[in-house]
Amino acid sequence: MGKAAAGREPAACELLGKWLADEQSDTRRVVILDAMAASSCLQAPSDLLVELVKVRHADLASAAARLLVLSGAEGEAALLRALPAIGSYARYRCLSTLLYGREQLGEEAVRAVADLTEYGDRDLRTAGLTVLALRGDGSCTDRLMGSLRRRDPATREAALKALAVVGDSRAVDAVLARLEKDVVRGSDPHSPMIDLELTYLARHAELHPEAFERACAAVAKNWRRRDSAELEWIRSFLHQTTPEGLRSVGIPADAELQRMRGHVVDGMRVREFPGTIEEIDS
Repeated sequence: MGKAAAGREPAACELLGKWLADEQSDTRRVVILDAMAASSCLQAPSDLLVELVKVRHADLASAAARLLVLSGAEGEAALLRALPAIGSYARYRCLSTLLYGREQLGEEAVRAVADLTEYGDRDLRTAGLTVLALRGDGSCTDRLMGSLRRRDPATREAALKALAVVGDSRAVDAVLARLEKDVVRGSDPHSPMIDLELTYLARHAELHPEAFERACAAVAKNWRRRDSAELEWIRSFLHQTTPEGLRSVGIPADAELQRMRGHVVDGMRVREFPGTIEEIDS
């Protein structure tokens, strides 16, 4: 039936929708929802999908949430209104489905996702921050700065990724202060914090050249503490192989800034969640 629906046969989509409404087995409902998503049968009633989002079965809740997201902005708004009322694990799963969306979130949706990053466990926070990175905009910068102050390293890293991709210049002082602390420590092979901090500061170097210069000087001063991965990033994106060269590096060209930003986005697509958007506007 899913193959028939994928072939644009309206009757097949209608039948899948009827099966979904009539079915009582959560496991079979998941199969039906997956078939509907795969075949772009997106006309299921949003009130039914919202009710399914609220069930205890996390796989069913996330499958229904995915269909709401794929249906467009109104479905996403309905999902975001429902999220605060469901359990923490299902909320994390459902929030992550926003990464199946293809458009930038609207103002209210950005605010709703940002609200969710301030509460709950680490998984919920990092999911929300990843959504803001891939579908948000600079309006959430102040909220990202709040997450940057958290003690949890995973949350700080997710906040930095979002700042590197969409953050505006309000966080320059906070990110520079963070980098000047991070560079005096030994490199962490599991965390690209310094790469992310340099990416963000490079993106705003034209407006705040002194901050970017200070960042590069701090990295150069602590050159021996950098591991091979960090040095490779510096060679690739700043085209410097010595601390002396890094101290005098100029503001990166627009093409290099887009390459830095793209590197962060590509890393999130691979590491964080499936179904991320295929294209992020500059």
